[in-house]
Amino acid sequence: MKKRKDGRYKASIVVGSDEKGKQLRKYVYGSKDEVTLKLAELRVKMSKGISIDEKNTTLSEYARKWFKLNKSTKEYNTKVMYEYAIEGHILPQLGHIKLKDLKKHHIQELINQKHACGLTRTLEIIKLTIRQILNQAVEDEYIYKNVAKKLDMPSHVVKPKRTLTDYEISLIGKADITLKANAFLYTLLWTGVRPGELLALTKNDIDFKKNLIKINKTVVFKVNQPEIKNMPKTTAGIREIPIVEELKTLLIKYMKTVDAIYLFPSESKGLMSKSAKTKFWSGIIKKFNIAAGGNDKIKAIANDITPYIFRHTYATMLYYAGVDIKKAQYILGHKSILITYQIYTHLESKENANTPNQINQYMISRGSIGGQNKITQNNQEIKKPLNG
Repeated sequence: MKKRKDGRYKASIVVGSDEKGKQLRKYVYGSKDEVTLKLAELRVKMSKGISIDEKNTTLSEYARKWFKLNKSTKEYNTKVMYEYAIEGHILPQLGHIKLKDLKKHHIQELINQKHACGLTRTLEIIKLTIRQILNQAVEDEYIYKNVAKKLDMPSHVVKPKRTLTDYEISLIGKADITLKANAFLYTLLWTGVRPGELLALTKNDIDFKKNLIKINKTVVFKVNQPEIKNMPKTTAGIREIPIVEELKTLLIKYMKTVDAIYLFPSESKGLMSKSAKTKFWSGIIKKFNIAAGGNDKIKAIANDITPYIFRHTYATMLYYAGVDIKKAQYILGHKSILITYQIYTHLESKENANTPNQINQYMISRGSIGGQNKITQNNQEIKKPLNG
């Protein structure tokens, strides 16, 4: 460590060698303590196999090491999301570029090309991933700024979530489906649980004495194989959902036929695999189509009937039943009340057609329209305040 004329200290560490065998060094600067800390950090990175030769490190090299250190131990679905963004989208086009040479226009061109291919949600994942990678690269001093911070994201119209129509709900009773399928659909409709939560339910999670369904776990798929994921105690996902009488009657009848731990088991009495779940749902939709007058060649129902539409339908039921937003958030298992608020606000906007008349009637009732805002007190005429 040497002291410079400007008062700072300078030190270096060997990071490799060039093609002629000459040592390559990485220099660090700062106070004595800062230089000592920086050298220690460099040694740790080198011990983990992280290249600290910023001049020649490519985005591919850094992104893969970033993923290994930061995302490889995350939940399966999260890990797959980041890996797909990196290997499926970012690196094929940008991986060869050195970190120091990466510019905003490189990333913007990638975003624009993916948007031209019709991608929407994937664009957000790509942006999220590349920003995180470059943020870390800035902290590691490979680059001095994150060029992905001010990307221009193409606008796209988000389709509003829809609910099941009365006719679609009637198809549950009209379709020639099994008791298991019937119980599956009505549990979705009258509890609003997520598909993974429904597949993870055991018979012990159903409490008919208290008329509650306990939600504390979900099913995740590693490729095709199902795994139970217990929800942490701090998550909003853990909750108890009330059982309405119609569902209680149906579940009591159905559970007498279930010879397994899980409420909706596979044919081998275990958890449904991803392919089994897909086959089960496809069979239901096929029977729906037949009940609506369709067949193998004629589609008589909408193409977007999914378990999540049942969930949104239940959220709508809560709104029209007068369930307050905080209680609805709990029942639906929303981590943020903003999600519930968006649903409720959207539904309220549908009621706004009558808003002018409602305001008019309210003002009349308060004595504020048509000259009725005057009352007398001690033989003196005064105006009645709007707040009463």
